Amino acid sequence: MTYDENTASKINEYFQADKSIRVAVYYRKNRKHTEQISSDCLKEKYYREFIEKQPNWIYSGIYIDESVKSQVQFNAMIADAKAGKFDLVIIKSISRFNRNFSDCISAVRDLLRLKKPVGIYFEGEGLCTLNPQTDMLLSYLSIMAIAESENKGKRIGCVFPKPFFLD
Repeated sequence: MTYDENTASKINEYFQADKSIRVAVYYRKNRKHTEQISSDCLKEKYYREFIEKQPNWIYSGIYIDESVKSQVQFNAMIADAKAGKFDLVIIKSISRFNRNFSDCISAVRDLLRLKKPVGIYFEGEGLCTLNPQTDMLLSYLSIMAIAESENKGKRIGCVFPKPFFLD
């Protein structure tokens, strides 16, 4: 992983230049393997260094859910956002945010309705929810990410008819 200064520049557009931005990270593990532990350490190191490298950003923690079904850290992150503990959450992609379309959109909108809105930056899609034009695109991409997640791991086989000359 490499630091992307364009990412930081895009995000900074939504905040006052003279104010600090408290940034948290959320991700959900995608598998239960022993190599996941080293991957988790690398991800945490990457995000901490990326955030601390930005002059006006403050690292505000990382929330990691252990599996697809676990939402303990997701719920803690939402509660902390509502409590004003950070201004922005960085997430690798929409598919890592929430597997349920309506919950995803609802959580994003709830965070934007706060007295001091909390934004979410989806790295993979390059979207920041603080941009009012992202709502429709986010809805579309959320549906696509959920469909992709549901189809992952399923075997999609093609059935070809038996050629006539083999009869």
